[in-house]
Amino acid sequence: MIKNLSTKVSKYYKKLDKKLNLNVPNETIFRLLGNHKFNYKNKNCLDIGIGSGDNLLEFKKRGANIFGIDIRKNVTNQFVKKFKLNKNNFYICDLNYDFPNIKKKMNLITMKDTLYYIEPDKQFDVFKSVNNQLQNSGLFLFQYVQKELKLKNNNFFQFDLNKNYSKLRRYHELNNPIPFLTDRHIIKLIKSQNFFILESIFDIYTHCKKNQIITINRYFLLKK
Repeated sequence: MIKNLSTKVSKYYKKLDKKLNLNVPNETIFRLLGNHKFNYKNKNCLDIGIGSGDNLLEFKKRGANIFGIDIRKNVTNQFVKKFKLNKNNFYICDLNYDFPNIKKKMNLITMKDTLYYIEPDKQFDVFKSVNNQLQNSGLFLFQYVQKELKLKNNNFFQFDLNKNYSKLRRYHELNNPIPFLTDRHIIKLIKSQNFFILESIFDIYTHCKKNQIITINRYFLLKK
């Protein structure tokens, strides 16, 4: 684990709270929800850690009522203004300290690239808040970086992760305070609120740099 994680996270995201940079929706999230026939129309969908807001915009296109939580005030306000959204549905919050008071219950809550920025003990509080925020039979989809691998010997055709890659002990971007969460800890979080595991999958992302790094992202889809 990383010492003084909450302080480092706050400083890290303060530097990123300048300009909204749009990207694309996360394919794995929509594939996973699609596999379970989730119907977005008129559903309340909350994204914890909205990022560039691309997933929320896709939820909206599919007919959902969208809500968001993020630590970055400027970026969130830019997102709300640009797409003429209801500002009352968006909350500026550092989850290491509190969880916003949201009156409406949610059918779906997603949390991508956020969990590992929260202190381990506070993660249990966030899972409790998520459980309280969900309607009965509501879905909770979260993601985290499970592991990272580094290429040992470069060639143009290598893909065998067991033979030609070594595990990194910490996240490859040293200024980004991401700890690797253990499987045991994740199971404790899930069991703490008696969530039912619908599915667990992973995807991989290859960083195209001199020292090729592979990030393994783990996704859990839970049901209340």
